Amino acid sequence: MPKVTVNNAKGLVQEGGGGLAVKTRMTMGHVDVSATGPSSPNVTQAGIVFADTSSNNVTLGGLVGGIKGQVVHIVKTSASNNLVLENSEGDAQNFLLAGDTTMNSVPGMFTCIYDGTNWQVLVSGDLS
Repeated sequence: MPKVTVNNAKGLVQEGGGGLAVKTRMTMGHVDVSATGPSSPNVTQAGIVFADTSSNNVTLGGLVGGIKGQVVHIVKTSASNNLVLENSEGDAQNFLLAGDTTMNSVPGMFTCIYDGTNWQVLVSGDLS
């Protein structure tokens, strides 16, 4: 059996003979958004976007900084007001939806997966 080395100097690296070398860091940081923005939050270091709709509606046109295969959870933290994800808004990393999607009057969550071009959205919670 080949020896396996784990080195965290530049992210997680596992090598064994002709085995696997991974040089990507996985993080589960978070980003906060509100009605004042940002409308396209940077998720480079985040796996969770907390959307505070307590004072007004929050509209997101896309996410920025995603890498292919990344999963981001967008959490609506208040039952007040609406969280809107805009379909193909023109941002660098758009949401790919059938149309603009609204989560209203309930706390809830969207789970998004970046396919290298767009954020594919799986939805949960009450939608209108």
